[in-house]
Parts: sequence; C-alpha cells; structure tokens
Amino acid sequence: MTHFEYIAVAISIILGLGVIQLLSSLDRVFAQPYRYWLHSAWILMLFWVLVQNWWAFWDLKDVAWNLGYFLFWVTYVSALYLTVLALTKTNLAEVSWEEVYFSRTRRFFGLFGFVVILAVLITWIMLDASLFHPYRYAQYSMLAIVAVLFASKRKRLHEVLSIVFIIIMMLSQVIFRLQPGLFENAV
Repeated sequence: MTHFEYIAVAISIILGLGVIQLLSSLDRVFAQPYRYWLHSAWILMLFWVLVQNWWAFWDLKDVAWNLGYFLFWVTYVSALYLTVLALTKTNLAEVSWEEVYFSRTRRFFGLFGFVVILAVLITWIMLDASLFHPYRYAQYSMLAIVAVLFASKRKRLHEVLSIVFIIIMMLSQVIFRLQPGLFENAV
C-alpha cells in the first residue's frame, strides 16, 4: 500500500461523514413547510463540493507525503465537515431553515472561506501550482463572494450572490475538473 492509498482512506472517511450528514438531513431540509430554497441550494452545493474534493484528491497521488501534508489535508476536510454541520445540525424538530440559514451565515461562510483559502494553499504548497493558474480566478471569485456573504445578512444579496457562486463553481468544475489531475503538470 502506498502512502497515498493509506492517507486516502482517512480523507475518504472524513469526506464520507460529511456526505452521510448531508444525506441524513435531506428529509428535514426538504420538508414542507420548513424548507428554504437558498438553504437547500447550499446543501446541494456542499454535497457537490464533498464529492468533487474526493475526485480532486487524485491530484495528490504523486506527492511525497509527510505528517505536515497529512495534517493540512485533515484540517481541510474537517473544515468541510464543519461547514456541513453549520447548515444541517439542529436539535429542533420543526424549524424554519431560513432562520437557521441566516442565524448561521457567519459560521458557515467563515468556515467556507477558510476551506477555499486552504484549497488554494494546499495546491500551491503541495503541488507547486501557480497562484495565477486559470482555475485560481474561479477560486478567488468564490472567496470574494463568501467574504461578502459572511459580512452581510441582506436576504436579496444572499440570493443573488449565492446563485453567482453556484454558477462559478459549476462552470469551473466543468471547465477544469471533468478529468482528475488539474494540477498534475503544475508549474
């Protein structure tokens, strides 16, 4: 077993916990009359992000792994898991997901911003990927949107910027991530 295969198991477990948490919350998230379309959109986006990160992990198959790199990735996927909890974990049986969404925007978008920053740093440090790679512009745009959403509670702004975020995320994935190995030939 290679270092990559060994480490991939640990990373997959944490990503899998995030997927399980999301899937186990879907009945509550989509239940009438409590659902909120914006909250639901972010839940679906988080599912995509978790799956896409498992796919993107392939970029690191040839990395000379060490404890620092491993802890870097464990921090990254753990922060992703915490973003899932920020939008899904609630003790209330009957809750308005709109209230949950707006009461947790700082926690959720703070964690999500941290995740985006770590994504940039991981590929820069571990793969020597340029900070000016075309994919970076999508990441920087998403980080800017997350920063605005972190700072604002304005409903209309959240609706518009969330749609823009989702479009940027999906387009960047279609353009850059249809095949694993985005940064295999990093310069």
